[in-house]
Amino acid sequence: MAAPKVLHIHVVEGRDLIPMDHGKSSDPYVVVLVGSQKRKTKTIWKSLNPVWSETFKFELNDETPTIVEFRIWDKDRMSSDDRMGMVTVNLSEVEANNKTMDRWIAVERQKEKDVVSGELHVRIGIDREPEESPAASATDPASVDSSSSSSSS
Repeated sequence: MAAPKVLHIHVVEGRDLIPMDHGKSSDPYVVVLVGSQKRKTKTIWKSLNPVWSETFKFELNDETPTIVEFRIWDKDRMSSDDRMGMVTVNLSEVEANNKTMDRWIAVERQKEKDVVSGELHVRIGIDREPEESPAASATDPASVDSSSSSSSS
């Protein structure tokens, strides 16, 4: 079995995001999706160039999808939040380079009718967790002794 991996995602900032509120600004936050795992940044009030500077960790395994989604939302107090667009990153691109990806990525539509603008700045890296030594688990005296003595009765 492959060693578990940890995905480090740093949502740095956005720039030139679309104004969603009447005052020609937005209250953006980002939802980061990695398979069924989800994290959310804080909301930056009244900004089209928000700085989140938040880092999240996700556990990766063989079943984890290879696409990371960054969904950008405008926080609304009186109604449901509005879509501001999304960014996707393929993890195979990060793994192939074997280093942290640090990039501005153009915001795309979440739905066909959405109007979007701007970019999202993200940093993404993958760490491999050290594997447990097979010798350590095989020489556990408790597991060896208990199995041999119980079968001789």
